[in-house]
Amino acid sequence: APDKRKALESTMSLVTQTLASVACQVGVAARHVSDMLEIQSLVLQKEEAKVRYISQLLDVHVDKVARQKIGKLTTAKKFHHTQKIQNGQNNRPMTSYTRIPINFNSLDNTGHGFMDSELQLSKTGTMSRKISVKNIGLAHSSHR
Repeated sequence: APDKRKALESTMSLVTQTLASVACQVGVAARHVSDMLEIQSLVLQKEEAKVRYISQLLDVHVDKVARQKIGKLTTAKKFHHTQKIQNGQNNRPMTSYTRIPINFNSLDNTGHGFMDSELQLSKTGTMSRKISVKNIGLAHSSHR
C-alpha cells in the first residue's frame, strides 16, 4: 500500500507539472497571438490613414477642378475695342430739318374700323370676278 500511495503522489505531481507546462505554453501562445493582433491592428491603422489621406487628396482635387470650371465661366471675355468716336472726315454733313405738314386727307379712307369687304377684295385683286345669282344657278343645274 505504501508503494501505491507513493505512485499516486508521483503521478499527481507529474500531472500537475504537465498542466502547468501546458498552461504556460497556452499563455505564451496567447501572448504571441495578442502581439500579432496588435501588429495587424497597427498595420490596419496605417492603411486606414493612407486611405484617409488619399480621400482628402481626391476631395481637394475635385474641389480644385470644380473651382477651375467655375472660374472659366466667370472670366471676362475679351472684346475687340473699336473706335467709338469716328472722325468727321468720313461723315457727310447732316441736312437741316424741314417741317412737313401732315396731310389729313390721306386718313379719310381709313374709317372707324369697319371695312367694306368688296372694296378690299377689289383693291388686293384676290377676287377677279363677282359671283352672281345667275352663276350660282348655272353651277347647281350643271351638277344635276
